Amino acid sequence: MPRPMTLPSIQTFRVSKFDGTSATLSSNLVDQKNLVFNDIDDFVNHFCEDPTKARSIRKILVATNGIAAVKCILSMRKLLMQLFRNDRIIRFVCLTTEQEIQSKAAGANTNNYANVDEIVEHATRNNVDAVWAGWGHASENPRLPEELSKRNIVFIGPPSKAMFALGDKIASTIIAQVC
Repeated sequence: MPRPMTLPSIQTFRVSKFDGTSATLSSNLVDQKNLVFNDIDDFVNHFCEDPTKARSIRKILVATNGIAAVKCILSMRKLLMQLFRNDRIIRFVCLTTEQEIQSKAAGANTNNYANVDEIVEHATRNNVDAVWAGWGHASENPRLPEELSKRNIVFIGPPSKAMFALGDKIASTIIAQVC
């Protein structure tokens, strides 16, 4: 079992060897050592400093549409192929609306991808480990990460406090002036 360590802020990975069942990963971590990961759990346990917070993500709800959804899935599949030589190790669940199926999306986006309650209900019903909401729509609503957290579902994105501050004109102006 590899030992846990603190990650640098910027990190690169390269698969240097694959023996048919596990990937050997080269990274810019300590001495460029090659690390072998047999599965997601092995990978997570190695990189998670606090074992009580280690969590493998095996099912992700992609709660957005169009190019954002396609880019998310393709990028994650590419990374999975590089790390494990298996791009199906994580399952993706997609959110769609009846209007989209009928090819006549109408009304405000609160009827679809900005509807936090619908996304949370869909995530819970499909027993996903994480939700990626893309950009725009519900991803900018601080309620989404809060509601998902209550149900022990990981939100792939900024925390609710950050989204609240950015959505508040006064708070975001203060942040911009301080930075």
